[in-house]
Amino acid sequence: MPTLFSKYAYYFNQLCEFSPNRLQAQKAKNVAPVRYPTPVQKNMNLMVDFKVENKVIGYSLASKQHAHGNCLVHFQSTINRILKPDSFVVPRETVAISICNSFFTLGSSPTDFVKTKQGGKPLPEDSYFTYKMVTKHVMIVLYNSEGAEEQLAGFVYYPQLLTSRRVCPNIDETAMALARITYSSDNGPEMFARFCKKTQRDVIVKIMNGGMSATHMDYNYILLEQNYGSCSECNAFHQEKMKKEKKEKKKSITEKAASKSKSKSEAATATETANSTVTPPPKTAPPKAVDSDDEYDFGN
Repeated sequence: MPTLFSKYAYYFNQLCEFSPNRLQAQKAKNVAPVRYPTPVQKNMNLMVDFKVENKVIGYSLASKQHAHGNCLVHFQSTINRILKPDSFVVPRETVAISICNSFFTLGSSPTDFVKTKQGGKPLPEDSYFTYKMVTKHVMIVLYNSEGAEEQLAGFVYYPQLLTSRRVCPNIDETAMALARITYSSDNGPEMFARFCKKTQRDVIVKIMNGGMSATHMDYNYILLEQNYGSCSECNAFHQEKMKKEKKEKKKSITEKAASKSKSKSEAATATETANSTVTPPPKTAPPKAVDSDDEYDFGN
């Protein structure tokens, strides 16, 4: 009986700790950014070395394994899926992992992200980085410049330690996926986040079959696992969204064509009006012939 009670107490604690409202509150779009990083200090206190591979992946290493094996294994499978074929093996001594997005590199510390030049253009002088802890173990790094949207520079992941009472790496993976959708401009219409009325949870919808159908991923807060599968409610939402976008696109094309035709018509009318109101130059008498003696005075 105590075992059964402990089991249900554990599930109840997990439900309270990782409720949808808490996850919603921790989403990247709802967390205020800060100008200076706030790393997980208990992880950083264990760091004895920092190594960078290919300028885009950094490891904060301890003298021995301190991170929970489930977190390292789970994160390994995550990066195998995200970074293939450029995946890498996570060292067991890792206490923090830094991963850069495109057009960013790592400097001399886990949170030292550097923007690279694109097309030889100089970087704006007013640019700067901000940091957001979107979960207790995931920090996203954002690049800011005046007149431009925030760019996702990368992540710093602090795996849970062996001393942690509860281990739930799925929450961190979900947070990173949501951040990629929120801040990355290359996701297009393939993925988006929404609240599913059928499951009453925040889900990530992935477009399948060339945009013809949709499937979603949600997190089971009782069994502590992610669920992937088709959803009639999300699929209906996607189909309605596609119809609306198609209608708006058709309307936009029609308006642009009408505007272009109107501009051409107005330009032609203006040209015709200008030609009809041109005043011809005044008629003048032909120049008087100049006598050679008048033109050249030889002093006679």
